[in-house]
Amino acid sequence: MEKINGSDDKISVSFTYVNTGRQAKFPVPKDTKFYDIVRNAYEKLGEQRKEGDNIFCMNGEPLDEHMDKTLQIIVEDVCKEARFDIKGRSGGAIFYFD
Repeated sequence: MEKINGSDDKISVSFTYVNTGRQAKFPVPKDTKFYDIVRNAYEKLGEQRKEGDNIFCMNGEPLDEHMDKTLQIIVEDVCKEARFDIKGRSGGAIFYFD
């Protein structure tokens, strides 16, 4: 996890949308709800979430049931690392934190 300006309040979030190769990186406060982070990432990538897109930790843990949790809880309690995948029916996006 990359802290922003030495702050413990934000984490740098990086997304790669596999279908297009587009990338986005932006800081996120740890207390942000995960669904807001995903929505913001799609906006920055210039994409819309498609039916069938699923979000996973890099360890394979599905995150769809955890969308209402904060970033900090997702990273510390659910995934145990700060790397994620977004997968769609015909490809998807890779999503990870630095």
